[in-house]
Parts: sequence; structure tokens; C-alpha cells
Amino acid sequence: MILDYLTSNGLNKYPFDDRATLQTNAGTALANNLFLDLLVASKSPTPVGAFLHKFSNNRDEFYYTLGFTLFDSAGITVHTFEFDIQYDNVIEKEFYGIANEFVAVKVVFGASFITLKDAIVDLTFLKQATTLAGSAFVPMVPRVTSLAFYNWNNGLDGPNPAPAAYFEGNEQSPLANLTLQEGTNTSFSQVIENQMIWDVIPGAGTGIYNDCDSNTGIKTINGLEPEVFNRNFVMAADECYLVYAGSVDGEILNPEPAMLSFINKCTPKCTSNDLKGFANYLNRIRDGTASVFAYASNTFDVIKQEIDLYRQTVDAEKIIPRYDVRWIKNQSITGKYYFSIAASFTNPTTDPQMLYLTIVTDGGIPRLKYKIGNTTTILEENTNMFDVEVPCQSTLYVDLVISTWVSIPFTLTGSFGSTAVNFSEQLI
Repeated sequence: MILDYLTSNGLNKYPFDDRATLQTNAGTALANNLFLDLLVASKSPTPVGAFLHKFSNNRDEFYYTLGFTLFDSAGITVHTFEFDIQYDNVIEKEFYGIANEFVAVKVVFGASFITLKDAIVDLTFLKQATTLAGSAFVPMVPRVTSLAFYNWNNGLDGPNPAPAAYFEGNEQSPLANLTLQEGTNTSFSQVIENQMIWDVIPGAGTGIYNDCDSNTGIKTINGLEPEVFNRNFVMAADECYLVYAGSVDGEILNPEPAMLSFINKCTPKCTSNDLKGFANYLNRIRDGTASVFAYASNTFDVIKQEIDLYRQTVDAEKIIPRYDVRWIKNQSITGKYYFSIAASFTNPTTDPQMLYLTIVTDGGIPRLKYKIGNTTTILEENTNMFDVEVPCQSTLYVDLVISTWVSIPFTLTGSFGSTAVNFSEQLI
């Protein structure tokens, strides 16, 4: 797993607000590389922000504990919750997510998640210390929750008439599209985008829902009578609904004189924090893409030069399997050493080659994994030897991390096709 910062992360306290102090209640500072990314999404409309109130390391049980507090616009606590992350999830995965009825959380691990697993950590925080940045908290988007119908009588009912019909939903279950269909003696016509005229005319409409053969028109709808002058019903929707004479199939409108459709056209409005967060996200993507492009271009040129040189100077009959081993050392704040070891086994021949590999070290063998192309294989725990077939003109990569307090020996032995594997190094 690659743990690194994007360019923009080195310039701010993301995922925390730039004004956050990152100071614990005991006065110590929280590491700025604990999280590569963090996202808290509220499932309730009340919270407007969140902060980290707890981070602890339970070494005896092999898990971390994170705690978050959600607060409203007045800064009052709305909901608090805590959850555990096992060490295996930090070592084997690049991010971790949980969700419940109140909130959903995604955590992208930083370097400190690994280096602090051997340390005694029990940190608590106040709101001003670890408030999340706007782009790291997603508030619930308000939705249309009600639809009212009024009789149109040119204001005779006063400035605040009672609705003739009322439909109500809630934040979790928004209103669906409402469709009215012409029956007998009725006709729909459009006036403006969100207003339709419902004419009651003898003989008009589709003729459906007609229980008698007389010329009697619609007298009432749910006990409501039409307006007194033209005996018409006027259907007026608010700005969130488009009234259309016809049927609706997805985004396709089909004109039909016998049907009236109310289409919910409102879309969630983005807040300024949403736009700032999206702009910050695009900047991080741009920085990361530029770095990847530069690295890929340089790598391509180097590989091309090596291939050209290889074709010019090496006899085809001398092409044999080969391997290379590299390692680097890091030291945690507790003084413990972490050796990152990577080995590559390249098969330049036109036939598959068998790799038999044994790894020996006094520091203990962590869970091994190797990769061929886009396929990664994770071995069982405490496995220090394996064999695998490497396809022609392919490379197998093995990487592992060994932790130790003292210098230890490390060896790789085995065979790769006709090539003997014999690597030994004192890690110090």
C-alpha cells in the first residue's frame, strides 16, 4: 500500500479545517499525516459539520478506535458515535468505511496509522481542535416534501386560501411524480411552465370513468366545485413541478390530450462549502495527475532506452530470467525500525518460467503478497515459501514490510528458471 500526500495536502490541514488547532485535550499535537482523506456524510438534515473527538490505539486487542461528533448550526451536539478499525484492515486495505442510520464515514489511512500501532495512544479533542473541512463533511440535501393543490377563483378566498388537496412526504422518502389523467368531460391545456388549465367541458376528454350516458359534467373534485364563471378547474403547481399535458417516460414527454402529468424538476442546490470542496478535490486530482504523467513519461523514456540498448548489445540466446531486490529503512517515533523490501523477478524469455522462493528473517514473516500484471495474490499468514509460474515476458513483484527493534539478517533463496536466487543482507 502506497502512503503519500498529494501536493495540495502538504499546504493545509486537510481533512481538517485550516483553522483547526490539531491540539489534543492534553496539549499534544495530532500528526498531520494520520489521514490521507476523510469523508463524513450525514443522513439527517440537522447537522452542518463534524469533528474528531477521539483517537485511541488498543494494542492488546489490535484495533484503533475513532470517535466523531456531529453538530448543528448553533454548534450544539446532534449525534456522537465511535467505531473500531482492526489492524488487518489498516495493513491490507487503503481505506475503511462504516455506515449506520445517522451517518456514513470513509477513512483513507495515512502513514501514522501504521507507525502508531506500537505506541500507547488515547487522544481526545474539542470542536475547535479537529473540526472537519467543508469538503470532508457532506450535509443532507433538502428535498421537496409536500405538494398542495388550490382552487383558482381570482382571489375570492382571500390572500391565504386553504389547499384543496395536500400531499406530504419526508426527507427520507421524497414525493414521487404525480400524474393526473383525463376522464370524461375534462380537458387539459398548458398555460405556462408550471401551470395548467383543467377545463370541464361536456363531451371532452377520453370518455373513461363515465358511469352514466348523460351529458352531466364533473361537478366536484373531492367535494370542491369549479370556479363560478366558466365552471373550470385550474391546476397550479409551485416552482418545483412542471405541469405537462401528456405522459412522461423518463425524460421523454409524450403529448396526450387526455392526461395531465406533474413532474418534479427540482434538483439539490450546492452550498458554497460543496463548491469549495469540489474545487479542492479537482485541484488535488490535477496535482496527482500531473505527477503521474511526469513520472510515466520519464519511465517510458528510460524503458525505451533500455530496450533499445538491450536489443543492440545482448544476444538473444543469452536472455535468461533475472531478479532484483531493493529495500529502504524507516524509523517510527517509538524508535522501532520498519524495513520496506521489494523484489522483482523478470522473465524476458518466450516461455513461462517457474519461481521457487524461500524467505528467511529473524524478524518474522508478515503476510506475503505478490503481483503479476494487474493480479495480486495474498498468501496465508506465516507463509515464508511459495512457488508460482511467471508468464513469458512478464515480471512478478513481491513486497513486504518487516518491523524490528534491532538489526536482523534477511535472505531470499530458491530458483527462477535457470537462474539461482541467492540474496542475503543484514538489515540495519
